[in-house]
Amino acid sequence: MSNDPTLVVATVAETAPPAAATTLSIPGYEILEEVGRGGMGVVFKARQQSLNRVVALKMVLAGRGGPEELERFRAEAEAVGRLQHANIVQVYEIDELEGRPYFTLEFCANGSLARKLEGQPLTNKDAAELVEDLARAMTAVHNAGIVHRDLKPQNVLIAADGTPKVTDFGIAKNAAATSSHTQTGIILGTPSYMAPEQAEGRTKEVGPEADVWALGAILYHALTGRPPFLAATPVETMRQVLDQDPLPPRILNRFIDPDLDKIALKCLEKDPKLRYRTAAELGEDLRRYREGEPITARSVNLLERLHREIGRSQHDAKLRPWGTGLMLLGFLIWIVHSSTSLLLVSGMPEWPAFWIPRSIFFVLFAVWLGKYGFGAGLLPTNAVERILWAVWLGYLLAFASIFWVTRSQGHGHLQMYGAGMALSGLAWFAMGGCVWGGCYVIGLGFLLAAPLMTHFDGSPWAPAVFGAAWGVTLLIVGGRYWRLGRRAG
Repeated sequence: MSNDPTLVVATVAETAPPAAATTLSIPGYEILEEVGRGGMGVVFKARQQSLNRVVALKMVLAGRGGPEELERFRAEAEAVGRLQHANIVQVYEIDELEGRPYFTLEFCANGSLARKLEGQPLTNKDAAELVEDLARAMTAVHNAGIVHRDLKPQNVLIAADGTPKVTDFGIAKNAAATSSHTQTGIILGTPSYMAPEQAEGRTKEVGPEADVWALGAILYHALTGRPPFLAATPVETMRQVLDQDPLPPRILNRFIDPDLDKIALKCLEKDPKLRYRTAAELGEDLRRYREGEPITARSVNLLERLHREIGRSQHDAKLRPWGTGLMLLGFLIWIVHSSTSLLLVSGMPEWPAFWIPRSIFFVLFAVWLGKYGFGAGLLPTNAVERILWAVWLGYLLAFASIFWVTRSQGHGHLQMYGAGMALSGLAWFAMGGCVWGGCYVIGLGFLLAAPLMTHFDGSPWAPAVFGAAWGVTLLIVGGRYWRLGRRAG
């Protein structure tokens, strides 16, 4: 059992220093020493007396763990017990003592891979062989319908002959089961080796691809001497996992082979569909690398990067509830601007035609904000809303400034919509980098439409055209988040 932080609902598992001796007595075993301890369990080095062999004995701590935790512990023993592979720690016996379940497994005297990776990075050849072995092991795990979900150097033990062996299936899940030991929104795993879908708490989406990500993180660590994401706290590390791309390994270690660089980065794609589809494919690519054959992983070209940037989406969980409200806002903006145009066509002076619909809109908008947006009031309540607040408050202030500039130059407000289109494009383009890449395309559309909008200068239909552009835009964006909300469900 490892002593590194493992998140369970964003809390860090407690650790305790190993005890030199214990008074625990288990029939058939001689307890030699405690070798590891976590939040719920403890691992002893013990001698199985009937076979006179040294084993690792893992047991639930006295008084620790409710029914769900005990079920998870038993599930770990059963999951590992079904797996037979040279690179998976073998389980010998499953039993319990006074209601405390325990199981015994092979003892690996050389400690964990984490100890081996302390200090200098591994050579290209050694790193490739190591992760290829682990990929073969995870292929057997996945073929058994199990997802590990906490694969990391601390959970890879080194046998006496140097063979790496995967262990600690404590938070593994049955990939085919209709339910698991965790619920959506519960975060289990270790941040530096945790796939984005896992870090976001999207439990239903965590499949074998999450273990492929972890294998890539281990390869990255083996090649560079550090994991791809590492911050001062687990929460900050998870933010990096969700929001940042890993530095290419060769930036950290110029001796890394370019092919291994490509393999590691393919494992660490944010989108699970862009990673190796299976651990077997990863293992096969590592075999090709070792034997000098062409690998399947390749560098991402400029067009692919642009496509990915446009498709990149952040903060979806926070913005999903906004879908209906954004569509309603788009409808109201279209109504307001169309009303202004209709009032102008009917002969109403420019000022009342401009302000009467907007006054009504501001009242409705304030009601909407109180019900759908920014918590229970007008002010932002989290980091995402602060970003949006800054962008759109700046946009509205700039738009008001343009209005007064045109007035001071002796022009009416019907001459400001070309500049308004350009300003809208700038605001949406800014959103592309912090919310959804599709906003880049929307922003570019507004910027391209700005010169065309000058053809409506002075026309009473200028507000209607401008409002229609905004209405369609918010319908698209709001519809997207509405669909995401429906799927999340």
